[in-house]
Amino acid sequence: MNFEEAKKIVRAHTYLLGKTVNGMKIDELFIYPLDEASYSVFIAMYRTALNNEESLRPFIEEEMGIKCILNKSSINMGNKIHSLTINEVKNLIED
Repeated sequence: MNFEEAKKIVRAHTYLLGKTVNGMKIDELFIYPLDEASYSVFIAMYRTALNNEESLRPFIEEEMGIKCILNKSSINMGNKIHSLTINEVKNLIED
């Protein structure tokens, strides 16, 4: 999907923000480039800025994916970025 399509999906799923999944809070709906090389650069930028839109600027024309970021504050402490897809989150909430 392109960036505009991804933004529409994010807007449609904002109700997920603040919900708890696997003991972790959903803090952000995260758009990211699907290309593996671009993703590596994007993640490095995101870890520094913790700002999805700012980190996406160089990749805006690429195909995108969406994940839910869990416990975003733990990224500041150098921890792994915990994320799930929207469908994974929906399935866990329904269970």
